[in-house]
Amino acid sequence: MLTSNLTPTFASLARRAGNPVTDAIAGDLVATPTNGPTCSADGISLDGSDDFVNLDDWEWGGATSIEAYVKYDADCDSTCPSGSFGDNCQHEIRDVNNHSNLFNAISNADYGGSVGNNIVSDGSVVRVEQGGYSGSPYAHSSLVYFLVDKYIDLVCTAEPHSCVLDGNNQRTIMEIYGTGSGTMKIAGFMFDDGNSGSSGGGLNVRGIVVLELCQFKSNSSVNGGANYAYSSSTQLDTYGVSYEANTATIGGNDIYIFGSTVTVHTTCPDNWSGSPTTGSSLDITNYGTLSGTASKAPT
Repeated sequence: MLTSNLTPTFASLARRAGNPVTDAIAGDLVATPTNGPTCSADGISLDGSDDFVNLDDWEWGGATSIEAYVKYDADCDSTCPSGSFGDNCQHEIRDVNNHSNLFNAISNADYGGSVGNNIVSDGSVVRVEQGGYSGSPYAHSSLVYFLVDKYIDLVCTAEPHSCVLDGNNQRTIMEIYGTGSGTMKIAGFMFDDGNSGSSGGGLNVRGIVVLELCQFKSNSSVNGGANYAYSSSTQLDTYGVSYEANTATIGGNDIYIFGSTVTVHTTCPDNWSGSPTTGSSLDITNYGTLSGTASKAPT
């Protein structure tokens, strides 16, 4: 929220205090402050209501110009209301503690099932409390959360892996189909027991996505048991993400890369100290670009 008290100051019409102020154009040209503007060494300050400066009539004698320089003095309060942030307070901070509220906040697209009815704006932060998140509503009988051209920060507020997104061995847990003009960040979640009859049992990605300190456990699919990244416009970055007991019947128990760029970082995310310890090698099928150390963070 931005509030301001604007005071225009016409600096060049008067350079000294007093009444009236004069200049010379074949005689005296008088500028008279009217209705009480304040004079100072900086000029004349008007109240923005009925103050003005009156110039006497004069006879034009060739090219003549008058310059008025306006200065705005603003008293700004940049504090947004509780629960919002941004230059225009357009971004929301939403706290959720159950699956229904989470679904309604983030699952913004129709996939033949339900669509969230209280979607946050792009760039917002959704803070999720510790606990399990499963059941209805869901985007489709085969998919829980469906996000299209959406970018937010989805953050578990408790210890990493203590916010559990559960597919109940029936559905892909989340599909991200485009992230618009921003980056989708998912931090601290466990993706557990997701299942797909095609690709990405845990997370299906198309867009710019960053995963921080997440865990993918017991997810299954045909391609990409845990993660499936596709499209040349896709960039998936992982920081301290662990994979455990994921399976794929064709390829990529942990990650399947199809035309995308995936980077497995060996550094901690921003605002975290230390270095993640790597475990056994990830099972990755790569038909794109893979960078970093392709090994599991220990569970």
